[in-house]
Amino acid sequence: MSETKKHQQQIEALHEQMSTQKKANAFLREQVKKSILTGEKPGSVVENVLIDDEVKRRTRELQAALEQAESTNRLKGEFLENMSHE
Repeated sequence: MSETKKHQQQIEALHEQMSTQKKANAFLREQVKKSILTGEKPGSVVENVLIDDEVKRRTRELQAALEQAESTNRLKGEFLENMSHE
């Protein structure tokens, strides 16, 4: 498998992970809203804050990895394009 194909697959996987993370974030927000509106408590405030912090941390990590992979892929494409003109 070519390096470009591997990079494209990694980028697609990161996009999928970001999408999953965003869905998890939305779900957690809805759970918190529901608990506020109904008075039900799905977990302690501390647990919710810890979960929210973890979700934010993972989202930042995934976003950084995605940006790095896209940048690397873009630079590689530019390099290969320059090599083909020489």
